[in-house]
Amino acid sequence: GPWVLTQEYAQNETSGSKIIFRYLGEKVFMVARASSPVSARVFIDGKSIPATLRGEDVNAQGEILFEEDRLYRLVDDEGSHTHTLEIILDAPGLEVFTFTFG
Repeated sequence: GPWVLTQEYAQNETSGSKIIFRYLGEKVFMVARASSPVSARVFIDGKSIPATLRGEDVNAQGEILFEEDRLYRLVDDEGSHTHTLEIILDAPGLEVFTFTFG
């Protein structure tokens, strides 16, 4: 879906917008906020994120709820591996500031 890019953040304009990228690491974090709650589904390598990789902010259904301005914990792996992360947003209005890795 379409995104608005500013100097500080990227904001999705429609539900169904996606963030997809390949990474090498053990942990994936995202700094984001939304003025109204925005939920998203999290996938690793095309499948719902398994329990063994879920960061603290991803629930048992592989979903995350973004609202307040903070660091969200997406992936927590046992070691450094290469994966493709996909986040599918259920509503517009998420402001994504940055991703960090551990």
